[in-house]
Amino acid sequence: MPQAEPRRPSAEPAPAAGTLRSGLRRPAGRPVERGERLTLWLGLLLPLCFAALCAIQVWELRRDAWQKAERNAQNLLALAGRDIMRQIDLYDRALQGVAANLADRGDSELPRPLPGQLLFAPAAATTHLGSIVVMDAKGEIVASSDPGAGSRRDFSAHHFFLRHAADPAAGLQISHPFPDRYQQDHLIALSRRIPTADGSFAGVVVGTLRLAYLRDLLGGMEIGRASTINLFAADGTLIYRSPAGGAQPGLDLSRAPTVRRTMSTPKGVFIGTAAIDEVQRLYSFTRLGEWPLILNVAVATEEILREWREHATWIGLAVGLLSLIMAALLLRLRQELRLRRAAEALALAEGARLAELSETDALTGLGNRRRLDRLMALEWARLQRQAQPLAMIMLDIDHFKAFNDSQGHPAGDAVLCSLADCIRAAIRPDVDLAARYGGEEFAVLLPEMPMEGALRIAARIQSQLLRLDLPHPAAPGGRVTVSLGVAARIPAPGTAADMLLRAADAALYEAKHRGRDRIASAAEGLVA
Repeated sequence: MPQAEPRRPSAEPAPAAGTLRSGLRRPAGRPVERGERLTLWLGLLLPLCFAALCAIQVWELRRDAWQKAERNAQNLLALAGRDIMRQIDLYDRALQGVAANLADRGDSELPRPLPGQLLFAPAAATTHLGSIVVMDAKGEIVASSDPGAGSRRDFSAHHFFLRHAADPAAGLQISHPFPDRYQQDHLIALSRRIPTADGSFAGVVVGTLRLAYLRDLLGGMEIGRASTINLFAADGTLIYRSPAGGAQPGLDLSRAPTVRRTMSTPKGVFIGTAAIDEVQRLYSFTRLGEWPLILNVAVATEEILREWREHATWIGLAVGLLSLIMAALLLRLRQELRLRRAAEALALAEGARLAELSETDALTGLGNRRRLDRLMALEWARLQRQAQPLAMIMLDIDHFKAFNDSQGHPAGDAVLCSLADCIRAAIRPDVDLAARYGGEEFAVLLPEMPMEGALRIAARIQSQLLRLDLPHPAAPGGRVTVSLGVAARIPAPGTAADMLLRAADAALYEAKHRGRDRIASAAEGLVA
């Protein structure tokens, strides 16, 4: 009788047929990249947070630059304002002294000529003061500290003269600037009313103030090349601008938006564009006491922000460079994480393959006894919690030693592989476990399977093998047969899985004892 050709096992063992759900070894999917995503988010978040902090710092530096410029402007404004008010007050006192001396004489009309000491004594105590002129009630000069002034002009139609003549309480009047007679400088006139003994109008005393005083005072203040200090009359007429920048004293700027704003309120701070040179500046302004004078310090915004822009540029470059470095490190880290993940996945796959090999029978591709013992214990514990049955089939090839002795071991290996195929075809995939228990003995573990179902599967295995009609010259029937023992039980608390194995093995022994080629079942009471 020809020998059965052995089925060669593949180089890689096939997955164990019918792997139990509690011990199923599925190929590991792509690992969760939570750590990598977290690292990437942190890598993106840190530069953004750093950039935000630097932006806040830059904004604070800008705010500090504005505040510093405003403080400096206010300090200059206070310093220059105090000096100008002090100087004008000094000149006003000189004029008041002349007016008081003339009023004390009790004359209704001013005498001609007036004593010189009335005029030159106050003027000698001041600097930058021009001539002092005394006019009578008709506007004619009756005395002057300047010998060249004489009586050559009639001032009765001038604004300051009319104001003093009409208003006894007019106080100090300050004129618009005008060039001196030598066209070398500009002057402003300060005037006071001269009353008679009974308070009626007797004339006006006028003193001129050279704008060289303002040039000396304001020119020495460092405010920047594009910044200016300006003195205006209350009606918007420019008295002096430092540096001049082409603006001559006496220029009417009352329609300029920046000047109109300073005319509308006693003091304040604002940003505006100058009408003279169209430069944007930070304006700090104030009125000088009760006098019709407005002083402002205008600092160019470009000069305020120049130093800040330099700092902001360097900070921006530093932030950009650090961000690029962090981005490069982040990309490198991401690459390293991917390489590490790939290596870990490879190691896990290799470990799973080796674990599969360690629990797989090399000849048949079924599980081995190690897998059976491990998964049987797991299923026993699981079904004990769920109060579900667990069944086992033990089967053995009849007269297999005689077959090997007569047909040879290769033919015996072929029979073992054929029986393994029959078992695979009969059980439930991905639920049941088939294992080679040892030699020609096999075991099938059937989770959640009662005795009736286990007997049907045992009969299916037997019929599959009979359908192959494998020859066995040493067997009584002349063909390969198997004996099967079936046991099933609901695991009880405090029991062990090997009780089911012993029961199935006892049923297999009973089947062989009854003549082989048959199925025997363990009674429910015998499982224990």
